[in-house]
Amino acid sequence: MIKTYFNTIEDFIKIRDNCIFCNQKLDAILTTYSSIGPPSNHGAILANINSKLVDDKFNFRIKYTSISQNVDTKGWIDIKNNCHIDESSDEILSLFADMMPHIDLQCNKCKMNYYLSGASLRFDNPPLVNPFILFAEGFNIGNLIILNTWNTQTNIYNKNNLTLLTKSPGIQLPFIPFDSINKDVLINKVQTYATFF
Repeated sequence: MIKTYFNTIEDFIKIRDNCIFCNQKLDAILTTYSSIGPPSNHGAILANINSKLVDDKFNFRIKYTSISQNVDTKGWIDIKNNCHIDESSDEILSLFADMMPHIDLQCNKCKMNYYLSGASLRFDNPPLVNPFILFAEGFNIGNLIILNTWNTQTNIYNKNNLTLLTKSPGIQLPFIPFDSINKDVLINKVQTYATFF
């Protein structure tokens, strides 16, 4: 069974080295779930972050524009959970947290696009990142997204039925531990369930 709680980013990036499908090395990436600003800022635009791990650091840029504010600053997070933002303030740290930054381990080398995602990073004691949990594990088969919300259930979504305005429940299945099942069996199982989608 895969570890699900992490004291540091370094712990998280060590949970799996290779893709479960093609056995190629997974890339560690700092990315964001949100490109829309906090509701109080009426949907101001935030630039997405997609930063690869280089020399044990994720370097990033926070670019944010609203009616009342314009932020353009750089920062980094290292694998020991230290975070540095050049123009740091409570407001900018809050803005960064609103972007829901998280660490992904991704395979972009095979058609399955396998990934593991950590929960959004939080900063209760800046500049340190709080410990976090494994949030999701997923992969794609054609138009299907297969997603484990960790240790609770497996969901199958059709990319064609997903929009930002609706939350398609997809097909909800009992939890399938991807790493403990033969990959051909896993793919056949998912495709069989998806025929009823």
